[in-house]
Amino acid sequence: MAARAIGTLLALAALAGGRAGAGEAAPEPAPPAPSAGCQVLDLGLAGLGSWQEELARTAGLTGNAAVRPGLLRRASGARPLSLCLGPVPEREAVADPAPEEVPRWDLVPPTSFSTFHYNWSDDRNDGALFGGKGLSTQVSTGLRLRWWRLTAQAAPSLAWQQNRFFVVPPAPAPWSPYANPFNVDIIDLPLRMGPGSFWTPDPGQSFVRIDGGAFAAGISTENLWWGPGLRNSLLLTNSAPGFPHLFVGTTRPVDVYLGWLEMDAVWGQVRDSKWLHADGHVERRLITATGLTFAPRFEPNLTLGMGRVVVFPETTVNFDRAISALLPPVLQLADLRFRSHDVDNQVSVIFLRWAFPRVQFELYGEWGRDDWPAGVLAGIQEPGYSQAFAFGLGKLFPSRHGWFRFRAEMTHTFEMPPVHPEHQTATFYTHSDGTGMTNAGQMLGAGLGPQGDTQYVAVDWFHPAGRLGLFVERVLRNERYYYDVMTSIRRGIRHDVAMTYGASATWSRGEWDVSAEAGFTDRFNANFSNGHTGTDARLTVRWWPGRRDAPVLPPPSPAAR
Repeated sequence: MAARAIGTLLALAALAGGRAGAGEAAPEPAPPAPSAGCQVLDLGLAGLGSWQEELARTAGLTGNAAVRPGLLRRASGARPLSLCLGPVPEREAVADPAPEEVPRWDLVPPTSFSTFHYNWSDDRNDGALFGGKGLSTQVSTGLRLRWWRLTAQAAPSLAWQQNRFFVVPPAPAPWSPYANPFNVDIIDLPLRMGPGSFWTPDPGQSFVRIDGGAFAAGISTENLWWGPGLRNSLLLTNSAPGFPHLFVGTTRPVDVYLGWLEMDAVWGQVRDSKWLHADGHVERRLITATGLTFAPRFEPNLTLGMGRVVVFPETTVNFDRAISALLPPVLQLADLRFRSHDVDNQVSVIFLRWAFPRVQFELYGEWGRDDWPAGVLAGIQEPGYSQAFAFGLGKLFPSRHGWFRFRAEMTHTFEMPPVHPEHQTATFYTHSDGTGMTNAGQMLGAGLGPQGDTQYVAVDWFHPAGRLGLFVERVLRNERYYYDVMTSIRRGIRHDVAMTYGASATWSRGEWDVSAEAGFTDRFNANFSNGHTGTDARLTVRWWPGRRDAPVLPPPSPAAR
């Protein structure tokens, strides 16, 4: 049945593409020719969180590249971006790529990614790899095929995690002793994945898709990033392994007269880790997600968006429930017949990003609820019930030898005190039967996780060979548990909070991209026991065989200094 559904989606996308081409009164205008000195960034091969993605976002603020909305990101749908020495139009005319009449093969750049955590686990933005205590390392590569309207990629990964011992309070029965003990409602988010080291094979960033005009459909296991954040995003990120899913959506911003519209709709399946249930059995659950963004014509660099994810407690649901879960959450406020059941875990988010290339500045934010209100009155009475939010900004400053960037971001994923006098406020991302927002024991949303609060400030210098930077981050963990449980056990107990002071760098030359980050952390009352100090480090090495010139951020023009 799944294969038949995939075939139907792909056929519809191809048919839509053919009809769109046949119905055009005149061919679309050709995109402006890139000026001299342009480099082309293949963001699809680079993937989420890559150096190329960071360059693309930053270059959009300098005027050396078109501003990409970037609120519904999947690597398979990322189009190449021109990075130019001279200015580019505010919004490039996007031409659909010509079909490849002869099969074209590309190597997915071989990549090695490693993390090291001295005294505890810290699993954030690392895909299928679990960032446990000690050393964790992952390698990945693959092949991408493009032929006519078909694009297919096989890019599996293999990770090894040392997963060293550290003291973790056991979760109460009937859950596994390795299950997360710090949530009033259970979420499958182990602080340690079992008693020892282990291997993790994963299909990684693999997909098959058919593109037809402005739309595409396919099947994929790749990671998705929905939202404007850089360190965290509330709805979907790459903190967990990608989950197998069917999708249909736009391939580029679609002109709808009033502005530009993008969308993505997903039907997939997530799974538990084997460290949630005491007997080790793994349950699989259906997940649906829908995302919409709109950039108004009067201000194309402002992008507004809305997204919703629903995790069902069962592996199959009836058609009405699956489709209703894809509708934008604002429709549920109208008290329509389409609404999720109490047993479903739903997270809904609204977000925006506003870029100002003339002054090299961006502002972004998002706000969400774990349980969307059942009607307009409920939303008015308790707007802060089970809410989470995130805000950030970035500013570039030209210098003689490059650009300086200041950025700050904060994320908050719990609500205290409870706003409802009769029942306890739900905790963002969690659910009473374990159907929280996770896949294989890792966060689908913000790597910060539930009951968290973080502030991040960084200063970076983009130079001709890459980037150098310094950062400070504060992370508060398990705050609802602190108030609900710990303060009643022992008076004077401190919060579980950590301060990290670190440096990061990227070196890009010839065929190689190398990114590194290291920090010193002072964590007070770790997991509500003793304080610890430690080091955390990340290293990414990516090889681009045959690449002659590494991409760099063009220096500011003399007039901009």
